[in-house]
Amino acid sequence: MTETSKFNGLDPESHLPQVLERIADHPVIRVHELLLWKGTNSSA
Repeated sequence: MTETSKFNGLDPESHLPQVLERIADHPVIRVHELLLWKGTNSSA
């Protein structure tokens, strides 16, 4: 996750806590919505 953050131009130290806050209540079948994929549609 840290490398993906870096690849997308985000600071991993600020991005990771945001994801960890959101993931607790996020449905496991939709976890892909929390991931960063540069140049792709993560809702597929």
